[in-house]
Amino acid sequence: ATLAPAPLEFAESANPQTSPVSDTDAVEPTPWFSWQTLLLCGWALGLAAVSVPIGIGLTRNRRLTRSASPVCDGEDAVLVEQLAGQIALVRPVRVLETQESLVPMTWGVLRPIVMLPATWRNWTSQRRRLVLIHELAHVKRRDVAFQLLGRIACAVYWFHPLAWYALWRLRIERELACDDCVLMAGERPSDYAQQLLEIARTYRMPALPGAVAIAHPGSLEQRVRAMPD
Repeated sequence: ATLAPAPLEFAESANPQTSPVSDTDAVEPTPWFSWQTLLLCGWALGLAAVSVPIGIGLTRNRRLTRSASPVCDGEDAVLVEQLAGQIALVRPVRVLETQESLVPMTWGVLRPIVMLPATWRNWTSQRRRLVLIHELAHVKRRDVAFQLLGRIACAVYWFHPLAWYALWRLRIERELACDDCVLMAGERPSDYAQQLLEIARTYRMPALPGAVAIAHPGSLEQRVRAMPD
């Protein structure tokens, strides 16, 4: 006797390749929005907001460098050379003067630049000496490089208050270290503190994240208090 063929319904259900897929087995599409995406976008916006001032500051540094004049007078050049040798600075440094009323400052990682206002020629010999020692000490300590690294760290960790606190402490400690270089060179603490206060009142402090200045208003009071009597 011949076997009867199996019913069509049974044959279709027995074949796994042709079995229908239920609605519960269907893969749902991944939504484009998630909390991870929102956090990443927020972090990227914060990174951009902190990084833009750094780029603007570096651009202003280049503009000031191009418009400034080199300090190449024989007497002034000899003074810079003598003070650099006094603090054992072996790196080459350019000393420029600008017509803008800016506080003395230093920038440049590979090619350091000390920028002075044009009125520095009218300063007393004491002020010239202490300002140059302070700025040359920044060059010796490579403070501009550490300043930029601190800024980059704050850009990456902009949401963390400890990153900003560390940058603030970095600014204070580097200025205290350069102040020590000036005092070790023989300047009286009271005279030096008075000169810092006068410079801060007379000259403008621009927003240049890539530069370190001799008289930053945010740390000047602590620096004066830290000086010995």
